[in-house]
Amino acid sequence: MWAFCFHPETELDKFDSILFELACAASYAVSPDVAFVEFIPEAPPLKTPDFFAVSRGTKYYVECKKLSRITEMNMNVRNHVNQIAAPFIKFLQEKDYSAVVEVNFNCDPKDLDEEIFLSNAKKSLRNSAGFYSDKVTINTKMLRKRRLSNNQLFPSPQYYFERYGFTVRDEWMGLIHFLIAQFAFQNGDSSEVRRSTWLEDVTWECAIKWKITNEQLTWRYRRLAYSTIFKGLEQLKASSKHSILHCWFEREPSLGNRQRELLDFLNRLKVNQKDEFSYIILNETIMDVTPKGSFDFVEHAHRISGPTAKQLEPIVSGVFLGETIPGIGEFGIGQIVPEID
Repeated sequence: MWAFCFHPETELDKFDSILFELACAASYAVSPDVAFVEFIPEAPPLKTPDFFAVSRGTKYYVECKKLSRITEMNMNVRNHVNQIAAPFIKFLQEKDYSAVVEVNFNCDPKDLDEEIFLSNAKKSLRNSAGFYSDKVTINTKMLRKRRLSNNQLFPSPQYYFERYGFTVRDEWMGLIHFLIAQFAFQNGDSSEVRRSTWLEDVTWECAIKWKITNEQLTWRYRRLAYSTIFKGLEQLKASSKHSILHCWFEREPSLGNRQRELLDFLNRLKVNQKDEFSYIILNETIMDVTPKGSFDFVEHAHRISGPTAKQLEPIVSGVFLGETIPGIGEFGIGQIVPEID
């Protein structure tokens, strides 16, 4: 029986890191090839592995790293998109135009002037073919105003899909949305201060779907935190040559698979040639709620055998789903699985 005591965490990345450690340890504990698992107490200032597992007479030290879901690069790009889009959203609201705006950036959004973007966006409104330049493409589609026959949940994947044509597993990297609406009161009582997230009627709405096609920028946007991975290998080096590093990161479906980035990491590892480890397992997850309301979760395990590996296959590959997906698939891509809906 295990007992744990953790300080409460309110930051998602820190919470995810603890969750990943527990999930990894549980996966090793239920593996038929593992006889014993034990967490290793922290001993500051030393950086110790998270736990060890005894398998086939060998003691493996295991370190778990969660790569941040939002990097400084991600935040900066999203902030710049919000900033340059704001004047056009305000213009649409003042004109009472409900619309879906599709924006394709072939440059860094911070390099676009707000006034020029507003002028170009207005041109896209007047031209059914949209506005095109070497830096940006803008298509504005008017949304037909409607009265809701039934209350609709907002925000929700179903509303995004049916009204804006937006899903998480799509080409679009982000969605900015605003609306003026009447929310349904609880129990139909208009005197009730608290309101639900169910829409009763919508009088105006605007959604901006955006993506970046500039290859140099998307490379910076999607590249992995190599420093975190190498830091994990460094922590394991002092413990034992028999070591396993698990790294968890989330795939952004709009950017496709990360094979190029993972192969780049593999090349850096070969050039480094100083790290002794048994295995590195890159646990990549895709999380989504489909328009029909189904929770969709996929895990790909990209495996690298190191100099001290005793066997071709690592003890544990999949952490969250185990080996439920038949076959590992191609390195950096994974096994292709259909969407639930």
